[in-house]
Amino acid sequence: RTAVVCPDVGDDDRRSIMAQREGLKAVLMSCPAPLNKVLLLSRIGAQAGKGGISMRSFFGLSTAGTFAGLEDVLTSATRRRSGNQPLQALVVRVGAPSSDEVAEAGAGAARCLPGDEDDSGSTTARATAAEALLQALLQDVNTNFCVVGGPGAAGAVSLPPLPWQEMLLPYVGPELWRTEVRDSRRAAIFAQQWANEWFGSVEGKDSMRFGLKTPVQLQKTPTGVIFKFRPLGTLPGREFQDLQDGGVELVAEEPSHGGKPRLRAKRCAYGFKTVVKENSERALIQKFKDDWYAAGL
Repeated sequence: RTAVVCPDVGDDDRRSIMAQREGLKAVLMSCPAPLNKVLLLSRIGAQAGKGGISMRSFFGLSTAGTFAGLEDVLTSATRRRSGNQPLQALVVRVGAPSSDEVAEAGAGAARCLPGDEDDSGSTTARATAAEALLQALLQDVNTNFCVVGGPGAAGAVSLPPLPWQEMLLPYVGPELWRTEVRDSRRAAIFAQQWANEWFGSVEGKDSMRFGLKTPVQLQKTPTGVIFKFRPLGTLPGREFQDLQDGGVELVAEEPSHGGKPRLRAKRCAYGFKTVVKENSERALIQKFKDDWYAAGL
């Protein structure tokens, strides 16, 4: 139930992109309802011109012949879907394609960056772009990201290679905060005890404190704790697993590649078209950070 759309990111001709845009619109309109996820390959900086005063609009130019126009088609398609037929859109942005010959010259130079990165001068090896799409599917990435470099690609930095699982981890959720810890087990226990002390009331009735705009309810996990937002007016009998108004999970873990233990906060439990509660997320994480650093763990 997933579609992967790969336009020619090396073609900057407006007429060609407009043709691809119309093709994408036709595909999205004709796809069966069970389709619930679309991955789109795009160019870094595609949305850089959005917001503020647009000189393109001032001179009567549309975005139809740009990669921003391609992305907008996908965004519009997700907005038209109802809650009964959700459609998740994921955009993987890459730099200008580099040759396959260059891509095979070395190893471990690929980097993943936030989706709104505007490093338009970067290049991305074709093999790296293809692998990024595959790994985004396998690891259930749900946040737009950029991938640049690739083995031997121009503009790559010399860094030790990381597994794709590690490079994409910040874009599952997405991740909101992380810190290194000495002992992941002790960090998990601290997070659980802290959560119970400050937010442990039944159905989160007393949790609107420290700047939280929405009450939270919590549940312990083997590696930490999950907070889910429980807006005022939520039916009293609604189970924790059925809450879909967003939340934050604290996870203490050992990295898969053998690095130092860490504690991460990531977004979770957001249903389709649910507004992100950034203020409450920020207040919750800030309170935890203050108490974590004060404890000196």
